[in-house]
Amino acid sequence: MQFLDRRDAGRRLTGRLMAFRGPDVVIVGLAGGGVAVAAEIASRLRVLLDVMVVCDLRPGKSTRAYGAIAERGVRVLDQDLARAVASDTAELTRIERRERDTLRRRTERFRGLRPGCGLAGHTVVIVDDGLADPARARAACRAAYAHGAIRVVFASPVACALTVAALVGDADKVVCLHTCEHLDNIADHYQDFAPIDDDHIHDLLRLPAVHSAWASSPRR
Repeated sequence: MQFLDRRDAGRRLTGRLMAFRGPDVVIVGLAGGGVAVAAEIASRLRVLLDVMVVCDLRPGKSTRAYGAIAERGVRVLDQDLARAVASDTAELTRIERRERDTLRRRTERFRGLRPGCGLAGHTVVIVDDGLADPARARAACRAAYAHGAIRVVFASPVACALTVAALVGDADKVVCLHTCEHLDNIADHYQDFAPIDDDHIHDLLRLPAVHSAWASSPRR
């Protein structure tokens, strides 16, 4: 399955998320391409939109992530993989410290735009543009629960079947349009997979339709 772009993916994924409407639902896009998909879903369902930062743990960009971190001190690690890709415990500590700094800076920047919607007592639908890495998705789900979510759904246009299975116990439900045995490159499933930077994320969070949803939904 291939999508025109992330907006098209969000439009098509909305059809599988029609049950998640109302004032107790928050759509949370993972910072990056996930927000572009999530913004389209939130606009169509007319529910709250928020953003969550999740940082991969890896020695370098070309190496496989051995874990992920998120808000509220959440950390998900594959211990065997961590030992395989890092030379010693000190290196793992340096990597996590670096990513914690990145997590804090990006989160503060987004919260500077506006306060978070507040996830406590809500059903939270976490959205990414592709579900390949279980650590990233698991960290996001655990962070949502740490914020007080009462139910967590993970939604993605395309996903690795093994990763979907790995989310059992972290997400109450996983919704995806297409699963495949391997998902080595999410971009292969999009005609337009342009990078989404933080300025673009800010623009998406300011969309008029999103503000209308905020205004019509009760605060907690």
